Amino acid sequence: MNNSPIPQCIIDRLVHINEFQNGQPQLDGAPNGQSLIKMYQPHDLIDFNINWELPSDHLAVREYQQVITVPADRIPTFVAPNIPQDFPKRGQNTIQKPENTSFLRLLIPMKAAGVVFHNYDFICAKNSLCRIGMNKGQYVIGVIRYGNTLLLRRYDHQRAMNLNDVGQVFKQMCTPDYPPDASYKKLIEGNIGNLRTLITAETDAVSRENGNSIELKCKREGDERYFEDFWLQAYLSKFNNLI
Repeated sequence: MNNSPIPQCIIDRLVHINEFQNGQPQLDGAPNGQSLIKMYQPHDLIDFNINWELPSDHLAVREYQQVITVPADRIPTFVAPNIPQDFPKRGQNTIQKPENTSFLRLLIPMKAAGVVFHNYDFICAKNSLCRIGMNKGQYVIGVIRYGNTLLLRRYDHQRAMNLNDVGQVFKQMCTPDYPPDASYKKLIEGNIGNLRTLITAETDAVSRENGNSIELKCKREGDERYFEDFWLQAYLSKFNNLI
């Protein structure tokens, strides 16, 4: 794996345990895909805001408490833009992400919601489950076991968030009253088979009429890769509408 954030000496110690043939049942009595989908039954526990500019130290509890507002005091209410409409032109605008992803983005909302840690088998951000579910591309996910609970943390290379990306600009056009330097997220519990999951997932917008969650998608013309993981995002996040 090129440029892996995990040292090669650790990768060399890994042992490939088993590989199931495509289309073959992995475990005796394992539920089929359709029953797994119906069993998920996601439930929102609490919502929160988190600033885009995060502390560089992923263990800095006080600093992370200052950039997370829980319960949320700002909700991105959807406002339909006038179509056709040109995207606004802006100068260079990027935000550098921290080198290490912090579990505090999960632990702080969990504490506010009064979550009992050991009631769950997996605790992670939605993007970690999406990567595992897509089973495509290269990624590294670290696993920490705490009792019978597994915490998953995706290891990303340090990168900048481009606020001029068409997806980001479209979200801001549809939520003009929401601050452009924060995200609105929810803590969601669910079930995958007999495993209980707890994830954080971003909600792009909320309907003013009925409070339903809305996912906002925008892609450049000719880009066919954008929607390849759309279904899994929708499934895990429990949103109601796509725009």
